Amino acid sequence: MSSHRAGDSIALTGVAQARLPDACVALLDGNREALSGFTDEEAAQFIALLTRVIANLDALTTAEASPHNPERSDFDSQVPTGSAPTRPQRH
Repeated sequence: MSSHRAGDSIALTGVAQARLPDACVALLDGNREALSGFTDEEAAQFIALLTRVIANLDALTTAEASPHNPERSDFDSQVPTGSAPTRPQRH
């Protein structure tokens, strides 16, 4: 499986370029609906938290599968194969 790195680029087909404006409108409408009832401050905080979650997930998917990889999260080694990950308990 190949992975994309910073500096990689993609190109949209003509069909995708034609559909892009409608897709952007649909995305913005969906975001507005999803954040309905949030204050501007709450929405900003939620987006910041989601951005951190995405960065964490990106780091996990780009890390090598080796348990000896220093970039790998300690949490990765605690999740048994085939089970759903759960959040570690804080004490």
